[in-house]
Amino acid sequence: MVSQYRKLAESLYSEEWISRIRDFYIVDFRDPEFPSLKFRYIKFYGYDCMKKTYMWFYLHRVLNRRSFLQGSLKKSLIQVIDKGIIPIRLFFSASEWSYPYLIRGLKSRRTRYLSPGIVPIESDVSLDVSYEVARVLARELHGDKKFVFSGNKSIHVWLYNFDSSASWDTSSIETVEEDLEFRRYVFDVAQSLVPHELDRRTTEDTYRVLPVIGSLNGFTMRIVTEIPEEEL
Repeated sequence: MVSQYRKLAESLYSEEWISRIRDFYIVDFRDPEFPSLKFRYIKFYGYDCMKKTYMWFYLHRVLNRRSFLQGSLKKSLIQVIDKGIIPIRLFFSASEWSYPYLIRGLKSRRTRYLSPGIVPIESDVSLDVSYEVARVLARELHGDKKFVFSGNKSIHVWLYNFDSSASWDTSSIETVEEDLEFRRYVFDVAQSLVPHELDRRTTEDTYRVLPVIGSLNGFTMRIVTEIPEEEL
């Protein structure tokens, strides 16, 4: 079955489109300040110019490295591009795992749950609704939050630093099941505060990936951007 991403990419494909994405990462992209990204947590949907195919890639596997090139995501992505692979959408793993690329089905005993990392809340009905939801949650939800434009039609509300927040206690979470229970609780609290329907799957997905701030959404050619709370 052809994925939705592949169908969209094939409909957009042109040499100019690929060139614009390539030029963005070489010239305009800047290493994000938040969060502190881990090399093995980076995943992207891209186009392999040599094989002429679209697929998902893990950064560490493409480069066969254990860390960012000179500590920089940008320099690592330029090395990826030099290999003929163009990142169309760039993500990182929201939850923290000892070996995040093995978490589907917990295929390895080495894979351990570490922390919730970032728990996202999203309403993808429209950008206007998404802004309204973000404004309400900025006012009503306690704790550390980031507001991130996805590059499409939604504002993500990222909740993080749970152990230092009086609102959330995650110190006892040790398993995937406990993480899911915590995410369901967070979702129910957020949903009770807003009049619009939130996307439950986004919050409850323990394997969720989130767009890297400052990266390009190659499908819309818009930049994933953090929005200061006072500008909501």
